[in-house]
Amino acid sequence: MALACLVAAFPAMSSADIQSDVRSWLMDDYVRANQGGLALRLTGTRTVGSNVVNLYGTLAFRIIERDGRFTARVETNYYENGVQVQRVVGDGQYFFAYDVARNRYVSVPYGSVDTPTQRPDHVSRLCQALRRNSSEGMGALAQIAEDMYIRGAVKWQPIMPTASLSLDPMDPLVVRADATTPVPSRTTYVFRPVDTELQRLSEILHLADNGRRRDDWRIQVWTGEIFDDTSFVFRPPVGSQAVTSERG
Repeated sequence: MALACLVAAFPAMSSADIQSDVRSWLMDDYVRANQGGLALRLTGTRTVGSNVVNLYGTLAFRIIERDGRFTARVETNYYENGVQVQRVVGDGQYFFAYDVARNRYVSVPYGSVDTPTQRPDHVSRLCQALRRNSSEGMGALAQIAEDMYIRGAVKWQPIMPTASLSLDPMDPLVVRADATTPVPSRTTYVFRPVDTELQRLSEILHLADNGRRRDDWRIQVWTGEIFDDTSFVFRPPVGSQAVTSERG
């Protein structure tokens, strides 16, 4: 059943008012992400006809500051049906996107680790490389990282920018973003209170269904920390091939 029948409107607050509230809620998350890192975990399914693909992915992003010099690093791992599809690493100097099935990787310079000053655009170059080269299933994680480190809280927008926003009538810290284009979808942003004046983003739920394809996933969000097993190191696998072109 297409998602269109699930879309409901709650007119108590305008989308603009809700967006303003969300931006204020996110402010501490952006500060924490820039100071301690960002960790995201995606789980879900993609269904086309009778074919169901189980999705699993993680992203860790951290900006390290030493003596006033900033270095951004990223690491992602993405699996479909339990088989690794892609590994991405930004080690501070080079961005690598490794295609497991083809045993080849893209290498893109974006920063410097051994010069007195850092490239002024190195964070944006890293985020652009991540967005351009991420597997389809990791696109939402790449956008969240870009939102956290490039756009900032004051420019937050839902994953589907065409969406209209509403509050869940049962929970004022749950924001629904309903869209009809490019396909009927609902993205739900779940905030949880830390204290009486502070909320943090806890998870993002997404359901898109046009009757032919259904995407149903959940992203757990941690700001101010990264996964313990993150290395930010890429070692080309034996026999792998380096390619020079990025995805479009």
